Amino acid sequence: MFKIIEKFFRGIVQQTPTAWDHKEEDTFTDVDITVVKQNILKSFAKGWNHEIDCEDGWLELIANCHSELLAVDPNYTILQIKQKFGTLRYYAEPSRTKHADNFRTIIDKYEQLSARTCEITGATGILMKKGNWYQTLEPTLGLTLGFQETKR
Repeated sequence: MFKIIEKFFRGIVQQTPTAWDHKEEDTFTDVDITVVKQNILKSFAKGWNHEIDCEDGWLELIANCHSELLAVDPNYTILQIKQKFGTLRYYAEPSRTKHADNFRTIIDKYEQLSARTCEITGATGILMKKGNWYQTLEPTLGLTLGFQETKR
C-alpha cells in the first residue's frame, strides 16, 4: 500500500519527504497486513464489529499494542479499534480485573504514539484538520489531501 501512495505523491510533490524513505524489508507487504489483521480480529469480542476502523499506517502500532496486551493477558478481548479526533482508540477488556491498570498503561502509550504517527503512511505525523475531520498525517500528505495544520 505504501508503494501506491508513494508513486501517487511523487507525481504531485517535487520531492518525497525523507520520512517516507524506506527499505523494502522495513515495510509490511499486503500479505503481512492481511495476516496481522486476521490475527488481531481473532481477539474481538462477540457482538462487536470485527474491523480495524483506521488506515494501515497505524497497523504497526496496533500490532505492537496487541502483542503487549497478549503478553499480560492472552485471553483479553478487543471491543473496538478506531480513529477518533485524529488519534487511535483501542478499546479492550482484560479477562481478569487485576490486569486493568497494565492494560490502561499499554493502551495509553500507543494512543499517544498515534498522535505523532501518520495514519496513512506510518511516518512522523501531526494533527491536521479538514472541515470537522481530524487526522494525524505527514504534513505534505495532509496538505495535498486538503488538510490544514491545527493546534490542540
